[in-house]
Amino acid sequence: MSILNKLLEKLGKKQLFIIEAISSVFGFLSTYILSYLTSKYAKEKGRTKLSSFIKYIGVIDVFLTGLIYIIYPEGGKIFFIVSMYIASALCNTVLIIIQKRLFESAPIDINAPEKIAHKKKFLIAFWSVLISFVIFILAVVLVWVSINDKRHIEDTNGPDNYDLQTIDDSTLLYKNTSSFGRRPVYATSGEKSGAKASMHDYDNIKFTMECMTGTKVIQTSYGKTDTLILNFDTKVHSGNCEIVILLDSKIYQRVDVNTQQTIEIENAKDKEFSVVIGAESANVEIYIDREFK
Repeated sequence: MSILNKLLEKLGKKQLFIIEAISSVFGFLSTYILSYLTSKYAKEKGRTKLSSFIKYIGVIDVFLTGLIYIIYPEGGKIFFIVSMYIASALCNTVLIIIQKRLFESAPIDINAPEKIAHKKKFLIAFWSVLISFVIFILAVVLVWVSINDKRHIEDTNGPDNYDLQTIDDSTLLYKNTSSFGRRPVYATSGEKSGAKASMHDYDNIKFTMECMTGTKVIQTSYGKTDTLILNFDTKVHSGNCEIVILLDSKIYQRVDVNTQQTIEIENAKDKEFSVVIGAESANVEIYIDREFK
């Protein structure tokens, strides 16, 4: 196990959240600084419309990050950070090209003090952003590789035993530690129930993944009526897997795997439930149909 793996294991949830938050800020910050400098330079050159447009590059950065995440929502937190830097790199490249063209359109006298000053500003901004970007990409890739080394928990209890060996109840209660795997499919249909965690709040859920390790919320429900009915159809082709229903950060009920099961929850009104999967190198198929009565 690498030194970074040991360090990550020692860090608590709060420390990991702080690291993720700081990492997220730097990508947007580099784009904001560069867009500010480019906008100011364009205004000095009398290109007011271009200057106004450049101010919205940061919005494009956020849009691209969101678009990448929407295309592959199962990538997890590390993937989100990497996608954010990819979006920032694209926006920063556009800004640097704009700066270069503005610089080339400056007066021909290359020895003019103003020209030299702008050239220095451009070079400083360019290399600062480039070096910062490379450093953070390397850091994120290092974390990605480190987590990738340990992400798949081996199935050591045989092909007919699906009980989790490493992931425990406390991890399931945390809900969204990063999950990894291949060929994820998350399809939804039906209506929402009004759950606060609305991303997974749908009547019908289809979730499949190969070689999945980690935990993930796959459905949330808000009790609109007294009785909540969840119909499960689960298949675990290999690996270890457990599915639980959480209420108030406690395990309300465990769901049987490799079978069809209907769970009726009484006195569900005004309560919020989460269906969470924990997996260790598991190939899983999960179908959930929700009803209220």
